[in-house]
Amino acid sequence: VKCIKDILALVKAHGVAPVLITTPYHPEFLAKIPREKLENFRGMMNRISQERGVAWFDYLEMTFTDDEWRDGNHLNVHGSVRRFSRNEAPI
Repeated sequence: VKCIKDILALVKAHGVAPVLITTPYHPEFLAKIPREKLENFRGMMNRISQERGVAWFDYLEMTFTDDEWRDGNHLNVHGSVRRFSRNEAPI
């Protein structure tokens, strides 16, 4: 947590507006993470976002078809372009 806060402070000190992004995980990969850990992680990210005045985009459970994944936590080019291209980006 300290490292994230330090990085946010450094970026802001250089006049850059940081954002926090949680990348998507494949549902089967996500299912292996205990729900309590996910809730703790999201609580931490939400607190950091609010305390530091930084936007947080949580895409952890965003849905994709199986053919849009490279592995459990990386999209392939089709998945990333479909949802995160300049014209389609949800941020």
